[in-house]
Amino acid sequence: MNRIVAGNKESVSSRSIGEPVKEINSVILGILNEG
Repeated sequence: MNRIVAGNKESVSSRSIGEPVKEINSVILGILNEG
């Protein structure tokens, strides 16, 4: 049971972190393409 709870917490945190990370990655890719 503890593993399932920990997994749920990780998936939720990774989801909330994943969105801004995608935005940052797109910005970095844009800068690299301009360079």
